[in-house]
Amino acid sequence: LYEEAIYSQEGYLLTANLADYPIPTAKESIKVEWKNTELARSETPIGSKGIGELPTISATPTIVSAVEDAINKDIYEMPLTPEKILKLLGKI
Repeated sequence: LYEEAIYSQEGYLLTANLADYPIPTAKESIKVEWKNTELARSETPIGSKGIGELPTISATPTIVSAVEDAINKDIYEMPLTPEKILKLLGKI
């Protein structure tokens, strides 16, 4: 949710890598309850399966959709900052 392409007045990209914009930390995260289900996969040699990106793919669209529903406005750009929400609400 924090990624954003920010450019200087001269047109230089100021957020070119992970060091240039904030990264969410545990402080900003929600409480997650994990449940393990042991079901081996027959397609792999040791019965393993990947857990990579799948749990995070829908996180951003889900949050944006919830904010859209809450404020009754369509959101067309990221990152979704408090300032952008306030602008959509006509508060700033």
